[in-house]
Amino acid sequence: MIKRAFKFYVDFEKEEVWLNEMAAKGWGMKSFVGGLYEFAQIEPGEWIYRLEMLSKPARSRDNDGYFKFLEGTGVEIVSTWYRWVYYRRRAEAGAFDVYSDVDSKIKHYKTICAFMAPVVFILSYALFINATNYANTDYRAAVFVFITAFNFCFATAALAAVVKTIVKSFYKIKKLEKEKTLRE
Repeated sequence: MIKRAFKFYVDFEKEEVWLNEMAAKGWGMKSFVGGLYEFAQIEPGEWIYRLEMLSKPARSRDNDGYFKFLEGTGVEIVSTWYRWVYYRRRAEAGAFDVYSDVDSKIKHYKTICAFMAPVVFILSYALFINATNYANTDYRAAVFVFITAFNFCFATAALAAVVKTIVKSFYKIKKLEKEKTLRE
């Protein structure tokens, strides 16, 4: 049996939690494309899922060695989406974390921030264009007013989510750097 779900996550940690909750309920992720997840029935708790944003697109040959290393540890690549990779490993193999040390965690959060920064610019520009269009709209064109207002609301919500992710990542970086300093 196949189950599909459409969800939009900006916070990869919340997405990971959700995927692992689905696995605990007997639904293993099969694929992901643009917010559409496909699940197949599995034994409840059979898999542990992890996500990672790579510094280069997942399909880049530069990642081949890294992927082979992960496969050697029992990790499977379930799906990729641009620079995001969805991994899973059998729960019976024990705890599964993609990041083995503080430096790799810091690098991951910095990669997310670097990726999201241009998105903030693009969404801010979209907000500006929509606000300008709305201000210059002939209010008799109700459809245009509705579309502009919808676009403005969508861009505002998306911008808020992206900024929240950047701020959260920034604080995680600071916390990890402090932890690293304490360990040294």
